[in-house]
Amino acid sequence: MDHISPARVMEEVEAASTKKAALSTRALLLMGFFSGALLAYATFLAFKAAEGFTTGAAALISGVAFSVGFAMIVLLGPELATGNFTVLTIGTVRGKTTWAEMLRNWGWMYLGNFLGCVFLDFLLLLTFTES
Repeated sequence: MDHISPARVMEEVEAASTKKAALSTRALLLMGFFSGALLAYATFLAFKAAEGFTTGAAALISGVAFSVGFAMIVLLGPELATGNFTVLTIGTVRGKTTWAEMLRNWGWMYLGNFLGCVFLDFLLLLTFTES
């Protein structure tokens, strides 16, 4: 059975933290916006798919629907703020990135995620609001 040692995992996380810290502001905002929109879509899909079902069935259906949307984020590769919170914290604590780089990344990524969510919510509001 193949396995990766914990030390090797931490080396990979440190390498990822330096890559994430080096991303431009534009890249952070665009990837954050895209993942925020996908996350909002996954949440909407989960609520819409579970509409009209009993509590237990609704929980199962919404869980599956949200997982599909979240899988899109993972497979397409945009950045979620939560992943950066983990990876950059480890890189900063281990001295691979600076506190300023970490906070810069967090701020722009969080803003991009927020704007993507709000944008998709606005589009859904326009689509599903009866006039």
